[in-house]
Order: sequence, then C-alpha cells, then structure tokens
Amino acid sequence: MTQHLVNSFRSKFAARKTTTAIRFKEHGEWQNITWSTLLDNSDRVAKALLFLGCKVQAKVGILANNRPEWSFADLGILAARCVTVPLYPTNTTAQTRYIVKNADIDYLFVGGQEQFDKALELLATNDLKLIIALTDAIDLKGESNAMHFSAFIQQGNQASDAEFEQRLTDANMDDLVTLIYTSGTTGQPKGVMLDYTNFAAAFASHDKMIDVSETDTSIAFLPLSHVLERTWSFYLMHCGAQNVHLENPKLIIESYEKHIIIISYENLNLYLHL
Repeated sequence: MTQHLVNSFRSKFAARKTTTAIRFKEHGEWQNITWSTLLDNSDRVAKALLFLGCKVQAKVGILANNRPEWSFADLGILAARCVTVPLYPTNTTAQTRYIVKNADIDYLFVGGQEQFDKALELLATNDLKLIIALTDAIDLKGESNAMHFSAFIQQGNQASDAEFEQRLTDANMDDLVTLIYTSGTTGQPKGVMLDYTNFAAAFASHDKMIDVSETDTSIAFLPLSHVLERTWSFYLMHCGAQNVHLENPKLIIESYEKHIIIISYENLNLYLHL
C-alpha cells in the first residue's frame, strides 16, 4: 500500500532534522526553516485544532501570501486529519465569504492585515468562528475571536496526545486532502476534491520522470493557494529539496541568482533560472 502523505512526511522530516526545508526573507535578510522546525510547528497546529474541537475532515481555510506559516498551517491541518481549503489572498470579501460558507469553514488562517480585515467582516456576520493571524504584525483590533499564530499554537499544549496519535493512526488514503476552488469565471467557484490517493499517484508519476533530491532548490513564487505551486511544494517535501517562499512575487527578479533548481528529466538537464 502507498504510504499516506502525512505519515510519509513525518518520518522524512524527522530523519532530515536540522537541514534546511524552507527559506524566506524577513526584514531584508534570508532566514532558514529546518525540517525539524517544520514538523514541530505543524504538529503544534494540529494539536491546537484538536483543542478547538475540530472534527475529522473538518474544513479549515488559509487566506495568505506565501510564507513558512502557510506550510505550518497546511501540514498541521492535514495531520489533524482535517481538510485544507486555500483561498487566494487577492480574493474580495464577497469571494472569500462565498467559499467560507460553501466549504463550511469555521477557522481561517490569514497572512496580512488586508486579509485579516476581510475575515473580520465575516466574523461580524457569524460566517467564521475564529481568525488566526499568521504574523504578530497583524493588528487584531481588539477582536476576541482572533489570535496571533504564536498564541494559537500554544493551545496545542492542552490537547490530548492520545487523540493526536489516533488521528495519525486512522489516516486514510480516501480522506480529502484539500478543496481547491475554481476561479469562478464561468459562474460561482466550485470546490475540486483531491484525496491522498490523488497526491500519491502524482508523486509516483513524478518519481518516474524527474530526479529531484536534497541538493536541489526551488522558488515558490506562484501563490501556495494555486494547485500547481502547492502540489509542487508537496513534491519537494517528498524529495527533501529546499523551497524558497516568496511572499512578494516581485522578488523573483532579485532572487533568481541565489536560488536555482536543476532537474534531471531522463537525458535532459532542465535549468530553471527563476
């Protein structure tokens, strides 16, 4: 049987320990996130969701630009056996409300002040129960049903370790990984359902065609809410390659010299100078 994505990632992350998983720029300086840090933070997200009472396959949203906390939240949602619903950070309040209501999302991670302010309008109409701000720089504006990520993950200390382990044990290949909503250009957005078998098949196909290893680096400049960037980022985690998160896509020009991914495709070497 193909190993479940969550449990496969957990064993691989633990084995890689202190090597770099994610790079990102903060205050003008490049920072490194290790595989151990990625695993620890995703576990803390999962336990915090369990503390809140998230049921199996509950839908949890992420409305944010690319940053390490996006992946912390995503992997934590999956480790709790819930379903990630990514939303484009550029969505209007009306678009965000439609997806939140259609997917029955109670908890929403947001990445910036603009996204927080949109979500705040949804709290006012009881379309959300809680907003988790991914950075401490976001002004919560005194909202009692909002908290910063740093405070949110502390709640995981109060969760049941036994319940968390049971969620991991019960992981099922037929569980949904994600609902990815279409753009809505031909009508209301529709949620595309992808399960763990879908991702396992994609990984198996990639393994046959390309050679990505721990020596490779890729740049995530498309939003992680996009199915291509998110699936590719998962594949990098599967292979152990380093991923560079660009919160601002305009940084691609100044970043390309530092970060190059080299992929072997049969007898061809594709040098993607991003």
